[in-house]
Amino acid sequence: MTSKHNSYNVESNHNKSAAGYSFSDQLYTEIVKTYLDTRSVKATAAKLKTSAVKVRKVLITEGLWSSRTSLEIQRYLDQGKTTAEIAEILATTEKAVQQYLPYTRGMYHGDLQSVSALNSADYRNRIRVLQEKILQRSRSFKAESRHPPDPPAYGTDEG
Repeated sequence: MTSKHNSYNVESNHNKSAAGYSFSDQLYTEIVKTYLDTRSVKATAAKLKTSAVKVRKVLITEGLWSSRTSLEIQRYLDQGKTTAEIAEILATTEKAVQQYLPYTRGMYHGDLQSVSALNSADYRNRIRVLQEKILQRSRSFKAESRHPPDPPAYGTDEG
């Protein structure tokens, strides 16, 4: 690596580049510090008992690591391609493409929502619909419990 990484400030760069990732500040910082010592994604992942994908994404986010694949994916993104389009071009899956993208904050209200944002919105909507159905059934059951049907009259065909 170049000498610029020797004076790398984990804390200040981390806050600027990856706000909104989904694991602890401590782990994020430890990934960077450990990588600067080991210079190995696999060794860093093993030492911190985390996935190599997570280590790689943190390092890509921080600009500390790249590969031919990550650079190729970034080039397609810069051209305006979506992860689905990139996956098709590279004959792979969207998930595989996402493993080489930097961490970014998900966009929940905009034209370019992330896959996670779309999935989260769909999940919240399904939960809301389910809660409404349960509430309606509960209200219906309570109404029936308060007003039970009249018992059949004695001496009729119903009883």
